[in-house]
Amino acid sequence: MGLIGTIPPQLGNLSFLVSRNLSHNNFQGHFPWELGRLSHLKLIDLSFNFLNGVIPPSIANLDLNFNLIHGNIPHEISKFLNLRILRLAHNQLSGSIPAVIYNISSLLMISVPHNHLSGSVAKDIGNLTELKKLLLYDNNLEGEIPQDIRNLQKLEIFDVSMNNSSGQIPLRIDECMNHQMLYLDASRFNGSIPRSIGNLPKLTHLSLGENHLKSKIKFVLR
Repeated sequence: MGLIGTIPPQLGNLSFLVSRNLSHNNFQGHFPWELGRLSHLKLIDLSFNFLNGVIPPSIANLDLNFNLIHGNIPHEISKFLNLRILRLAHNQLSGSIPAVIYNISSLLMISVPHNHLSGSVAKDIGNLTELKKLLLYDNNLEGEIPQDIRNLQKLEIFDVSMNNSSGQIPLRIDECMNHQMLYLDASRFNGSIPRSIGNLPKLTHLSLGENHLKSKIKFVLR
């Protein structure tokens, strides 16, 4: 709608507000902390604006893609036990991904690419059995992919490319039978490419370039 200015803190007085979409505008300034009082709020979409500041620890059901948000992802996000979608891509977030996120079993999507996040993906990622999309690319993540990722039976897209991830690709990654897109390129993975990747029946996109992998690849023409 081409709206400009700041988001009025008076929105925090709408106690029965359930959802609000203010995306694709020209809002500036800090994210209003008053919105954290909205106990019925399930979704607020503020993506594609020019908001800055930090994420209020009292709110988490939101879409803040493409803003200027900085600081850490708040640990208080664990209070939102029904959170389904977490989208914080294209910001200036730093620090590690809070381990408490892996306790929110309702999550369907974690999308935090194009930030400055560090640390590693914790083995507790295997707790998110409903997760369908895990987008972590273009950060400063390190370490190996946890073997417990094989517990994510519903995972369709996994993208951890353009990080400093290292180690070997999990041998039993084929147990994620719903994998459609697997992006591990531009990282520091080593060892052999697991033959089990060939057992993924729904895989349509596979990117492993710019690593230290070695393997013989057999092409089958049909």
